[in-house]
Amino acid sequence: MTGRKAVETGVIEGIMPLAIAAHDFLEPVENNPPARLAIQNASNEEWGGNFDLCIPGFDFQGFLEVSLKPDETREFEHRALAPEVSKNNRYPLTISPASVTTRERFLYPGPIKTSPVYFAEDLHVNIQKNTRGIFI
Repeated sequence: MTGRKAVETGVIEGIMPLAIAAHDFLEPVENNPPARLAIQNASNEEWGGNFDLCIPGFDFQGFLEVSLKPDETREFEHRALAPEVSKNNRYPLTISPASVTTRERFLYPGPIKTSPVYFAEDLHVNIQKNTRGIFI
């Protein structure tokens, strides 16, 4: 098999199927902004599953449901209930798979563990107050 058909039907191994970029908050945590993620399916097959988002002091209800076509990138938002403000403006986000509906072996290139962390990054609030106390 050669050409485009080989690329479309081939099995990609040794890479994680999803590329995740977490965006910092654009408003104060007191305003309950959503966690914003850009997720790209790096594989040549559809991918579907649920993620468990965790930030200490945030109570996310339910899972983030993700369904992506091959090579598709989409923005996702997931809002928490009554998030707590961090004094140092640091919000450590971890994302763990809750369930995977397609091609589990792509998500777990090694031995399957209980709720492995798939992604981790510190988020911040990227706003400033001017001298009048107004957010800019």
